Amino acid sequence: MFDILYQSSSSGVDTPSGLPLHGLRSFVDLVTTIGSVLERLHVSVLSPEARVELVLQLESEIDSLRDRLGPHTFDIDIGDSTSTDPLKRNIAAGSILRQIHYNWSRIALRAPFLRDPLLRHSSLSVCARAAMSIVQFHRHVVSAALLNLPWMQIRRMTISIYIIFIAFWRGEITKMECEQAVNSSLEVLCVLGTRWRSATHVRQIVVQLADKSGKQPVCSRSIADNRSHIQRAVTG
Repeated sequence: MFDILYQSSSSGVDTPSGLPLHGLRSFVDLVTTIGSVLERLHVSVLSPEARVELVLQLESEIDSLRDRLGPHTFDIDIGDSTSTDPLKRNIAAGSILRQIHYNWSRIALRAPFLRDPLLRHSSLSVCARAAMSIVQFHRHVVSAALLNLPWMQIRRMTISIYIIFIAFWRGEITKMECEQAVNSSLEVLCVLGTRWRSATHVRQIVVQLADKSGKQPVCSRSIADNRSHIQRAVTG
């Protein structure tokens, strides 16, 4: 489950792709452009009105980047043959990594404005949709055993599910959407917990938040089994 199931380049920086050089170029373009966007966001000291204009401009640049890289960079095809075909596994893994990074960048751009008087509503909508995408992409990784997820993915999962709860509490997403995200996050954290102990603690928090929100998460275990499994992991 946790072995890296693709061959990295000799330099160690290539991203999985059917065409390694193209995968590397797409990933570098994605990272450098988004890095530039976030740098301009955080070094700017602007009036509230000018800040809104800047955020919308930077968001437009991220959208343009996605259009420029094209659907072949992000499209994910996980079929029955993905588990046995090395090329399809590489392509799927590369696309998922880029999708996660793209959606994480949308959260990084908008999360600072979740309480901004002018941007909070649109920021919550953007962050909620990106967060739900991140949770589902991690679920794809786990269900198809495509990648060895590093520790930082726990942080992304934690922030994403927290945003999803906020969006539900504020009426931005439906009960069904929230329940699906909770189920998927518990499934992912269950797998991550076999490697990273902190994932078990995060999973415990998700269960508690779900209880407080009236959710009834049912993933591979019932909610009662989730509590029992978490308790054994924490105490044992």
